Amino acid sequence: MKLFFMIDMQNDFFTGNLQNESAVNLLPKLVETVKKYKKNGYVICAIRDTHDESYFGTDEGKSLPIIHCMEDTAGWEVVDELQPFVDIYCNKKGLAYNSWRDFEPFGMLSFDIDIVNKELGSITDVVMCSSRTASSLVANYASFKASYPEVAVTILKDLCVCDSDESNEAGLTVLEAMHAAIK
Repeated sequence: MKLFFMIDMQNDFFTGNLQNESAVNLLPKLVETVKKYKKNGYVICAIRDTHDESYFGTDEGKSLPIIHCMEDTAGWEVVDELQPFVDIYCNKKGLAYNSWRDFEPFGMLSFDIDIVNKELGSITDVVMCSSRTASSLVANYASFKASYPEVAVTILKDLCVCDSDESNEAGLTVLEAMHAAIK
């Protein structure tokens, strides 16, 4: 099984409270790339930043006191252009899952690699991109690799943006230092 993770491709990061013009400009290329990967058999997973009324009491809320991606709001939804391609929506609280074992695609209670391999076939390839390279992408990559160290992960650098070019490059540098395949 091949997985394509789109991290934080939500309205609040494109046109909402944490709007990023680089993300908006990236969208046409992202749509074309997602179409290509889906055609090549990848399962498209949209990982959604997810917050609730307790956000300002969290560490992230104290560091980034801007309401965003409140569950079940328009800002929380994946941008319209990408929704037709999404096979699985995955909600995360904070920067990453507590464990990728808490990931609930396919109606499973956990993203246990043994269950996935038995039910769907071995994960052979993972691709990631994000509208928040320096925070969400780094955190999700580290979290995923901690749970599944032998699964190859490729970061599509041309589909990664952040608040600034400097932050994006810093995130990619960290990912490269963590041995991510940057393409």
